[in-house]
Amino acid sequence: MHFSRLRLAGFKSFVDPTELIIDPGTTGVVGPNGCGKSNLVEAIRWVMGETSAKRMRGGEMDDVIFSGTSNRPARNLAEVQLELDNADRSAPAQFNEDEKLEVSRRIEREQGSRYLVNGHDVRARDVQLLFADANAGAQSTALVSQGKVGAIINAKPQERRGLLEEAAGIRGLHSRRHEAELRLRAAETNLERVDDVIQTLEVQLKALKRQARQANRYRNISGHLRRAEAMLFHLRWVEAAASLETAQQQLAEAERGVADLTATAAQTSSAQTEAAEKIPPLRETEAAAAATLHRLAVERDRIEDEEKRTLAQQEGLSARLRQIEQDHTREQALLTDARSQLERLAEERAQIEQAQSGEAEEMQAASATRETLAGELGEAEKALQMLTEETVEIESRRTHLGQLVADGNGRLERLNTRLREMDAELAQITAENPDAESSDEAEALLAELREAAARARRELLAAETAHKEADAAEQQTRETLRATENDVSRLDAETNALAGLLKIGEDDLWPPLVDAVSVEPGYEAALGAALGDDLNVADDIGAPVHWRQLAPMINAPTLPYGAEPLSTYVKAPPVLARRLSQIGLVTADRGAQLAGQLAPGQRLVTREGALWRWDGFTAAADATTPATTRLNQRTRLAELRDKLKEARRVNDAHKARHVEAHAAAARTGERAAQCRDAAAQAEATLNEAHEAEAERARQTAEIVSRIVSLREGAAQLRSDIEETTARIAEANNERDQLPPTETNHQRLDAARSQVSTTRNAHAAADSEVNRLRHVAASRTERLSAIGAEVTISENRVAGATSQMAALKERRYEVNGELTRLENVPAQLEQKRRDLISRIEHAEAERREAADALARAEKVLADRDAEAKPRARRWPKVARTGCASNPPSSKTRST
Repeated sequence: MHFSRLRLAGFKSFVDPTELIIDPGTTGVVGPNGCGKSNLVEAIRWVMGETSAKRMRGGEMDDVIFSGTSNRPARNLAEVQLELDNADRSAPAQFNEDEKLEVSRRIEREQGSRYLVNGHDVRARDVQLLFADANAGAQSTALVSQGKVGAIINAKPQERRGLLEEAAGIRGLHSRRHEAELRLRAAETNLERVDDVIQTLEVQLKALKRQARQANRYRNISGHLRRAEAMLFHLRWVEAAASLETAQQQLAEAERGVADLTATAAQTSSAQTEAAEKIPPLRETEAAAAATLHRLAVERDRIEDEEKRTLAQQEGLSARLRQIEQDHTREQALLTDARSQLERLAEERAQIEQAQSGEAEEMQAASATRETLAGELGEAEKALQMLTEETVEIESRRTHLGQLVADGNGRLERLNTRLREMDAELAQITAENPDAESSDEAEALLAELREAAARARRELLAAETAHKEADAAEQQTRETLRATENDVSRLDAETNALAGLLKIGEDDLWPPLVDAVSVEPGYEAALGAALGDDLNVADDIGAPVHWRQLAPMINAPTLPYGAEPLSTYVKAPPVLARRLSQIGLVTADRGAQLAGQLAPGQRLVTREGALWRWDGFTAAADATTPATTRLNQRTRLAELRDKLKEARRVNDAHKARHVEAHAAAARTGERAAQCRDAAAQAEATLNEAHEAEAERARQTAEIVSRIVSLREGAAQLRSDIEETTARIAEANNERDQLPPTETNHQRLDAARSQVSTTRNAHAAADSEVNRLRHVAASRTERLSAIGAEVTISENRVAGATSQMAALKERRYEVNGELTRLENVPAQLEQKRRDLISRIEHAEAERREAADALARAEKVLADRDAEAKPRARRWPKVARTGCASNPPSSKTRST
């Protein structure tokens, strides 16, 4: 099959119909640029099914239509015809009847393209397949354009594959395969949708079957109800008719009684009217007497209340008077104490002021003594220095050392004496104040408390760390427990959903038999294929379609050799015994062989669900049934329940771990709280110890200061003794090594003694000056405190005096009020006696009026009772007789 002719009309530059004859061999078109050579190639490509306007050198497909020039108008239609020689009959089957094929493509503006083969409309896909089978087409490599050879040379392997497929002549097959794959995918999608629709319809069908059974049952029950209601209404009508007749008889008798009683009532009505006219005056009299009695009773109660109030006022005034006396006594005692306090403070102030009168002279004398001793000490030291210099000049080294030894001995003696004096004074102060030296113990106690507080803080830190770790562990177990609970919830939800799906017919009037059948795992498909929809039928004989219990068959045919009874793997109700006894379980290859040996009613199945029936009916293994699905669901439900049981066991274990972790976290939390309380208690104890130590230090500050001073002086003296002893030993050693010389011991000893005496006296004078300053400061502070206490006492005296004056005035007022209230009870008692006599008189009058009124009302009641006994009885009879029937118009008017 090859191209033989090309005809163009209105295509691009070929506005007029133009034909190009393509003879066998090579045909070439030669011409200048712009003459339309490329349009011919594009026309061939376009008629073979090109769909891209860019490959046609245009923006849209309508651009292939002649667009007009300045001399010729545009065209609205373009057509290209390509004639093919099909003498070798190589065209597709649908076009292979003709020896020549004319392939045409027409396009109208804004209307799209149209394909024709030999004048018949075809699809673009048919045209593309036609040329693909001929190893041609719009995208064929046989159409070589500019740069196409280089592209083929540089093509990738996947692109070269298309070239090889076209050269091998299988391009059309690939196109058809692709189209077939698309159709198969669409068919598979449609089949999946059909399966979904079938499943939906099956569910709806089951629901409709259940509703139909319920509707039949409803119609049956409704008929029974209508018949029962009709019988009930008939019985009620018979009973009502009998009641109506009885009531009419009672009504006639009641009307006759009413006529007789009407006459009697008319006679007694006049007598009753006369008696009623006498009652109002008697009632007014009785009401007036009762009002008078009530008024007098109210007056009596008022007097009694006034008497009680008077007594209560007297008691209250007496209590106030006693309270005033007690307050007066208390204020008197306070006044006495304040005055005695003022006297004592005045005496103390006088003593202190008297002592202060000689302070200045004592301080001046002590200062003068200290200054004098300081001058003497300076002169003595200066004289000693001069004497020492002179001695050094005139005496030898030995004499100097001897003087040093003598001076050291004297100094050592004096230091020892002073040390003994300080030790004695320190022992005396320590004995008098044993608690003054407890600072070390207090410091030890404070150190112990600080260590306890630090230890409590460390324990608190450790407890909080343990609590955090326990919380983290508890959080981890909680997350694990939440995960296991989610698994249990998921399995439980799936189990409930599947159980609910399997219990669709549970509330039906006739539940299906499939719910009573149990099959071993793996044989669900075999049982479903063997019984099919018959498992959805009930075994209740009341159902329209049901299984009926029959006796076992006598001389039942046996299954072919090699077939195992399916009843071995199925537990079913007895109604299925006959059916299951004639079902054999075989393999797929044995089933086809044994199918011809089946007796009537027998069938063979495989575990996969393939079926062979005695009458030749055969079903493949992939033909699922609702019964198979239901059995698989029941098997899945059993597996889910086992998994759910295991998941719950794991969940219980994790829950126990979580409870343990939670308990551990709670214990660590309690431990942290206990440590926190212990740390707070230790801190509080430490603070209390600090406060106690501060108080003790404040109280013993002076004693401790003196003790410290003595100890420092003693320590200094001991240091001086050690130093002096070392110097004496050194001087003696040096003196023993020197040659003998004369010494001036007396002068040096006298000078040193004078200096030492002066120094000691100066130290004593300095201590005395310091003592006088301390005593003066203490007296000044005490005088300030006395002034504050005097002010407080004077205020207390003034307050007590004013309070006593106010109490005296209040006592006078209370006594006057008590005097006024003494005569009130006697007056009230007299008024009460007068009211009692008046009340007795009014009570007698009220009783007389009440007796008269009671007698008149009794007469009226007797007459009324005589007039209406029968009138009350007859209406009761009439109402009793007509209670079960609606009243007639005659009864209502009566």
